[in-house]
Amino acid sequence: MQVRPTLLEKKTSAVLGLNNYLSWSAISLPAFKKVNIDRDLKRKNILITTTPYEKNLVWCTTSNDCYWVDKKTGVPFSKAPQTRGQYIYTITEETKLSIIPNYQILPEVKFKYIISILDNIQENKISVDKIELNRNLEELRVITTTNTSLIFTLRIDPEELILDALTEVLKKHNLEDLEYINLTVENRVFYRNK
Repeated sequence: MQVRPTLLEKKTSAVLGLNNYLSWSAISLPAFKKVNIDRDLKRKNILITTTPYEKNLVWCTTSNDCYWVDKKTGVPFSKAPQTRGQYIYTITEETKLSIIPNYQILPEVKFKYIISILDNIQENKISVDKIELNRNLEELRVITTTNTSLIFTLRIDPEELILDALTEVLKKHNLEDLEYINLTVENRVFYRNK
């Protein structure tokens, strides 16, 4: 990745030029979570160290526009392939909106709710086929490999009530025997046998 165009966007770099020591200060590069620039005036060295984002969550729109999303911040950072399955979760959102790199995909609280739900699904060793988000209804639908739908609301914190309720239902029933588990109503769990 070239740093030159990013540096030239800064006024000091444009005026002083890239060979000037003062031109090299903090910069932001979309493919990296963190970019650190250390300048050593004595040795005339500039050391750039980067921390890449982890590629462990993909966010897609129905128009097949897919991006890697940072699991901690909810920020999309680079184009991603369309994936499906349980090793790398892919959330598909029905929207005509485009994903804008380097801007949060959802409000921070809603994104944290989604991560909490996905972490719980992983803890319960539930095999996932696909994940769908309906932003208007504020619902996350997880379809398992046994074709059971797990429907979650993003209106309340899943840590409070929802995830414990899911765990209790899974203790009493086999997931493959259920058509759906609906966890969208506070203090209620709805499920249907196949």
